[in-house]
Amino acid sequence: MFRPQIEKTNILLLLTFFSLSMVYFIQFNTIFVEKIGIEEKKESTQIMEVALSTLKKEVKNRYEAPILKDIDPNLTGLIFTRPNSPMVTYSGDLESKQTVLKPNFAALMVDLFMKAGLEGKDTIAVGMTGSMPGANIALYAACKAMDITPMVISSVGASQYGATDSNFTWLDMEKILFDKKIISHQSIAASLGGKGDSYKKNEVSGTIYGGKDGRRLATKAVLRNGFFSEIKGMKARKEKFKESINGDLNKYAAYVNIGGGVSSISIGRKFIDKNVLLININKIPKLIKNENGQDLIGYGGQKGVTGKGPLFYSERFSNWALLALLLSFGSVAIVGIKSYRQINKHMNSYEAESIL
Repeated sequence: MFRPQIEKTNILLLLTFFSLSMVYFIQFNTIFVEKIGIEEKKESTQIMEVALSTLKKEVKNRYEAPILKDIDPNLTGLIFTRPNSPMVTYSGDLESKQTVLKPNFAALMVDLFMKAGLEGKDTIAVGMTGSMPGANIALYAACKAMDITPMVISSVGASQYGATDSNFTWLDMEKILFDKKIISHQSIAASLGGKGDSYKKNEVSGTIYGGKDGRRLATKAVLRNGFFSEIKGMKARKEKFKESINGDLNKYAAYVNIGGGVSSISIGRKFIDKNVLLININKIPKLIKNENGQDLIGYGGQKGVTGKGPLFYSERFSNWALLALLLSFGSVAIVGIKSYRQINKHMNSYEAESIL
């Protein structure tokens, strides 16, 4: 029985083995090309790793409760589950809180700053809250790695899963990191946060946030961290930012808002009016993906490798990989052409014999 080469089992097995070996060869001939700012990105992740490790020790020293891996997959100790805490100012997204606690988020912050044209010796204005301690730490890490000076106004208030422990607010964390020289700057002013920038009672979908107890505890946090009083509202924030840069908002290279603080977002419009660039660190699951939908840092419960990934390197095939691809196609083409000739020859021979 006539069978062309392309139908022979041994030929098919040989082609399969050869093609698979070429695929394997290509995988190990991928070239990783360093992206712009890789040194600053790696340095920022290292700073953030030290910061997270330091704060984790503080959490263990202060509390006896175990760190729950189901809500804190990276075991940072900085995901706070206190739904009834008077410090809670609004509902919160757990996945976002988990995401920003990955050291690679600091590298993402560097990447955003570089794309915005920020560089060493620039001064930026920053508004942050206690809602996402990880994002706050990432900003300080990025600024230190890039030699950028941040003028920060922090709010004590925090949404769910943020810094909602009255004895360990964001201001307390920031002071620890600054005193230990892990970060180079700390807030120039503090506000209470919450509704009206003063922990006013706020009812949302039947849940009451803020109120008198939260305001009292937030005030204590402000005072114990070295601020004589809190600032309140957009006007006070604007004056403080102007005072910190010789009276002209135009001298800031950018305004960075972290989270959903109303006063922090509102003051951003004043900077826009002065043609100052606005960088908004919010909607985290969307922020960490590139235009192709690729996850840049690994988030939620997923494990990301610090200092590696698409933020740091781009991948491309080497010339050897291209050769392997050509050999794979070539081997299939050769067998196909030879089989075609065999079939054609057989058909011609068959027709001639049938006439006789």
